[in-house]
Amino acid sequence: MNQGLAPSGDRCIMVDSLAANGVLTDTKALFNSASEISRQYEQGLLGTISGFKFYESEMTPVHTNGSRDDTTPVVNIATIADGDKTLTTTGADGTMVVGDVFTIADVYAVNLETKTPYPHLQQFAIRTAHTNDGTDVWDITPTLYKSGAKQNVYAAAWTGSKAIVNVAAGGSGPASTAYTNSLGFHKNAFTVVTADLEMPQGVDFASRKVIDGISLRVVRQYDIVNDKFPCRIDVLFGYKTVRPEWACRMCS
Repeated sequence: MNQGLAPSGDRCIMVDSLAANGVLTDTKALFNSASEISRQYEQGLLGTISGFKFYESEMTPVHTNGSRDDTTPVVNIATIADGDKTLTTTGADGTMVVGDVFTIADVYAVNLETKTPYPHLQQFAIRTAHTNDGTDVWDITPTLYKSGAKQNVYAAAWTGSKAIVNVAAGGSGPASTAYTNSLGFHKNAFTVVTADLEMPQGVDFASRKVIDGISLRVVRQYDIVNDKFPCRIDVLFGYKTVRPEWACRMCS
């Protein structure tokens, strides 16, 4: 009995996403969905876990890191300005390939609404392949903003040369090593559109139907030479990543 406290249904705890993830991690052995576990056991499929719906695909991409050696390059963060899309580094060797992920010592990610720094370093990725020769300019994403409405990084002091880390937590792992990249995303991170195709005349059969927002056209025609009825199904489509910040790669 909770003497002096309001009924349990009236009590709330407000936490941020990092704290919520910690609670989920610490209590996952205590609280679980029996139906989801049964589904995994019976069907061999993951269901909904920690708010994510799990799907399987054999088309997940594989990323092979560049041949960078064990040298730890540095960057003078005092030279960073808002809107920078490149970093000038020194001491790097080997190659950096598109998709290589790295962090900069003492440069933290921030809450994009409150601008409060998180306890983890901001991740960056290479956008253009580069062969290092000691003093290099890396083309990176995301664009750097250390102040203002678009701020996405924090440093206690924007001075000094800081180590660039590729291997530690938050990086893409050892050089020349291949990793499968699983994808985590919100459904609104991407969009796909389809358009109605023209309906041909003078054929044996032609029809068009929209199914789940996808416009499908079916056309069948008699082939008098080969005595066949070839049939084709066509979709005219396009796709785009509209909110890249709502998706991430997960190295596995």
